[in-house]
Amino acid sequence: MDRITKAVGRTFSKSCNKPCRYTDEEMLKKPEVFVLTTAAVLKQKAAKLGTHCGSLKVALLPTCRIRLQKIASLIAFTMKALNKASADARNDNLVACKSVVSQSVGKDISESISKIVNQIAKD
Repeated sequence: MDRITKAVGRTFSKSCNKPCRYTDEEMLKKPEVFVLTTAAVLKQKAAKLGTHCGSLKVALLPTCRIRLQKIASLIAFTMKALNKASADARNDNLVACKSVVSQSVGKDISESISKIVNQIAKD
């Protein structure tokens, strides 16, 4: 049943099967690269959520539920990367920390999460 659900989800979302995706653990090996990408994708998903999915649609439309799942996954990775950067800073590895947490990335992530929360709360 799980395979069928995932196949249907990929049909709606046009996403690829799991083998072509990086795991969080792989992405955390080079967080400075993947945090930038994640922030950009999160920004795009937040904008789409705002224009295509209100709270009622989120509950009813499979595409909106899938979009929210992907957003949750992006936020989860971002939190892991930020926790890793925080640990680097505590261990006096400020270069590694700063490579992950730039002002522009922080701003993009903050604005995207704010937009998502506002969109869900508004409807």
